[in-house]
Amino acid sequence: MFNYKIGAGTGYAQIFYPIVKEFDTFTCSHCNSIAKMKPFHRPEDTHGFCDKCCKLICPRCLNKAKKNGEKCDPWEEKMQRAEARYKFLVDAGLWGDRQHKITKDPLGIVK
Repeated sequence: MFNYKIGAGTGYAQIFYPIVKEFDTFTCSHCNSIAKMKPFHRPEDTHGFCDKCCKLICPRCLNKAKKNGEKCDPWEEKMQRAEARYKFLVDAGLWGDRQHKITKDPLGIVK
């Protein structure tokens, strides 16, 4: 019997229309997309496994890495860079209420 535990980042999906389909899923650690696992296969054998971050990656990220030789860039690090950039722009006064005030409200909702 096949018994393989994958851990965090895995899930289960059901599609009910037009017919019922069920399958196991995992979340790609590089792009945060949901990928379907093949039944009775180890995900790192059928999809991808990043040797740098030791997590599962989707076929699209695997192809990008093979084709372009891209380095490992996990989703969490991308979000940390985006947050740091946002914080810098707010602190510098380049982002915030000053630029995003509504100057004309056609419905008269904002006062």
